Amino acid sequence: MMAHDATKVTIDADEFARSMNFTISNDTVYVSTSGTISYDGYLFTISDVNVTIVLYVNSTELPPAAKQERTFTLEPHDSETLSFNISVPRSYYEHAERWYIQVIVSGAMTYMDYNFASFSLIYTKEVS
Repeated sequence: MMAHDATKVTIDADEFARSMNFTISNDTVYVSTSGTISYDGYLFTISDVNVTIVLYVNSTELPPAAKQERTFTLEPHDSETLSFNISVPRSYYEHAERWYIQVIVSGAMTYMDYNFASFSLIYTKEVS
């Protein structure tokens, strides 16, 4: 959660980790996940909200297995439920001992077309 005076952006990054589901096909594994971001502010618009989901196999120090992102705008008292269906080569799945999900959220608080403040939040969790 991020808060700044008249602004509070809430994203339950654990929700993305809990909702991860793997669907295996011949060459690809599809990883689906979803979560909600909400904005409880009353003055600023949160523009260019970018939510990126990054999947790592075995270590976050190795290159990511896959990533996907969404960009949108949140007005005061808005919320957005995001669903991701990310394809990962099956070889990653077959050699995975551990999976990690990283949720990256960035954006800018704007008022009357002027950027007031920018933010970036990063959350990483091991998924069993």
